[in-house]
Amino acid sequence: INNLIKISQYLNNSSKIYNQDYKKILIKAKEGDFAFLDPPYIETMKYINYNKQENFTYFLEELLQEVKKLDAKGVKWMMTQNDSKLIRQTFKDYLIKSYKVYRFHTNSYTKELIIMNYK
Repeated sequence: INNLIKISQYLNNSSKIYNQDYKKILIKAKEGDFAFLDPPYIETMKYINYNKQENFTYFLEELLQEVKKLDAKGVKWMMTQNDSKLIRQTFKDYLIKSYKVYRFHTNSYTKELIIMNYK
C-alpha cells in the first residue's frame, strides 16, 4: 500500500496506469507519451500454468505491429519479456538488454529482457 501511495504521489495526476486490453490502451498513446508493456511471457518452465494455450508466435507478431504504430507516433516504449530466440528475433530492430531475475518457484536465476525503442 505504501508503495502505491508513493507511486501515486510521484505520478501526481500527470500520468495514467491502465489495466485493459493493450490494443485499446495503445491506440490512445500520442507523441511524447511513454508506454510500459508487460505482456505474457513466452515461458517453457513447467511451473508456469497461465497462457499455455496461447499462440505466442501470432501474439508476438501482433505485438510487434502495435509497437511499430507507437514508433510512428513518436511514443517511447519499454517492454519486459523472457529471454528466448523467438523474442530476440521478433524484436531484433530494437534495443535489447538482458538481466537476471530470481524465480522463487525454481529457487534459481533466469534471464529476462528489457526491450525498448529508445536509448
